[in-house]
Amino acid sequence: IIQALARQHPVIRFERNDQNQGVLPTVNRGIDLAQGDYVFLSSADDEVLPGFLEKSLQILAQHPQAGLSCTIGDWREEATGLNWHMGVGMADTPSYLSPQRMVQLERKGRLFIPGHTTILKRSALIEAGKLIPELKLTVDWFIAYVIGYRYGICVVPEPLAVFKIQPKSYYQ
Repeated sequence: IIQALARQHPVIRFERNDQNQGVLPTVNRGIDLAQGDYVFLSSADDEVLPGFLEKSLQILAQHPQAGLSCTIGDWREEATGLNWHMGVGMADTPSYLSPQRMVQLERKGRLFIPGHTTILKRSALIEAGKLIPELKLTVDWFIAYVIGYRYGICVVPEPLAVFKIQPKSYYQ
């Protein structure tokens, strides 16, 4: 199916591993193969809402020193209907947060980078060592904070991506 799509749409490039490498090594290979300045590492249980890419890329263009952008994360537990937002209170308007400002927010318990809402600067991601498979569940959290504390982050204070938590998901 992907090969057929790649033949129809030149923007799609089909790549295949010789053998199954697992998710994180394959994502790291994709980061190496990517040609753009930014990458978005979405999972199967993530949903992006209208305006996510436009607003995130716009704030990154205004602050090229930033290592990533994030939005407020909408978390939804599918089985119970429980819903909450993460990353609220870091900024009131789309903003750049320096590493020093991130430390201030962390000391107040107000810093949270929702992994499912991050668009990462590819060069910063590679410099930070990409995704470290041994970190498992915390791999996206770790890389976002490493990049953020090195370069600062952009924040779009709107819920523009949804993390759908399934009863038998890896997250659970």
